[in-house]
Amino acid sequence: MKRGAIVMPQPYKNLDGSLVRSGRFGLIGYRQDIREPGRIAFTIAHELGHWELHPYHSQAIACTAGDIAAYKGSGIEQEANAFAAELLMPTPMLAKTLRYASPTIQLAIEVAATFGTSLTAAAIRVVELIDCPAIVVLSSDNRVSWAVSSPKARPYYSVKRGDRVEGGALAWNCLTELDELEQPETVDASTWFSRDRDAQRLEVWEQSAVLGDYDLVLSIVSFDEL
Repeated sequence: MKRGAIVMPQPYKNLDGSLVRSGRFGLIGYRQDIREPGRIAFTIAHELGHWELHPYHSQAIACTAGDIAAYKGSGIEQEANAFAAELLMPTPMLAKTLRYASPTIQLAIEVAATFGTSLTAAAIRVVELIDCPAIVVLSSDNRVSWAVSSPKARPYYSVKRGDRVEGGALAWNCLTELDELEQPETVDASTWFSRDRDAQRLEVWEQSAVLGDYDLVLSIVSFDEL
């Protein structure tokens, strides 16, 4: 409200959030049947990012779950997500803690609970700030929906949107719930990096779990060169 925008739940079906601007005033909406408080918080922060960063882009901005859940889509969606991540999980408060941590879903759960944000946003933040090669992957029906790599992950070891999740991956037909997670397991490098000629030089670990009732699988894949 101090920035000139008010927040209200909305009966959306195909949108997670929206921003309607009228001069110096704005209305931020979020889908009223989102259950997780952290996801609501990230959605609101994302729309606030549009409010602060994109005053001349449009009078109305509508954002799908895909726009908000991942760092993909148009440039302004990436910018709004980066704004939300930094607002809710500031680098100065996380960088030292995460830098030498092991990239695990359990760590992402802790970050999400501490900072009141969504698990997917926290997992991306973990991978962004750790000091080792890792990739966070969201998949559905054994296809990669999106993937975000850490700065330490060399570009030629990559997972891309649309890639098929291979049978050797823990994410393949995953039934593991978040509260059943064990420590990361070693998987064959070709499971995730089949297109990379030198993938067999890698030692690869994976953790995967189903996200609630969304028919989505969250994975964190970390690796090291032998």
